[in-house]
Amino acid sequence: MAAGGTEPAAALKVIRQTRQQAEQVRRLLQELGETSERVSLSKRFQKVKRQFDAGVVPAGLDRETAYDRFAELSLAVHGLDQRLRTKFHPDPTDG
Repeated sequence: MAAGGTEPAAALKVIRQTRQQAEQVRRLLQELGETSERVSLSKRFQKVKRQFDAGVVPAGLDRETAYDRFAELSLAVHGLDQRLRTKFHPDPTDG
């Protein structure tokens, strides 16, 4: 957590919520065929994004379902990134 006097209960809540967001990203990556647990979530997301940009749909998913899951994943990654930036690594110039 960023320095600034956050109460322990509030800090634990933010940590729990952030872990839940990361788990959602992990689950969606797995649904899209990316199971490399030793690789960071961001690198795994970039790999999946490149595949979708190239028109490659993961095996076992129809095109519509795959693109729906990718949309969910994109939003989940964005939400996690925003939480990490604001709650754990805030920009000191933001006020």
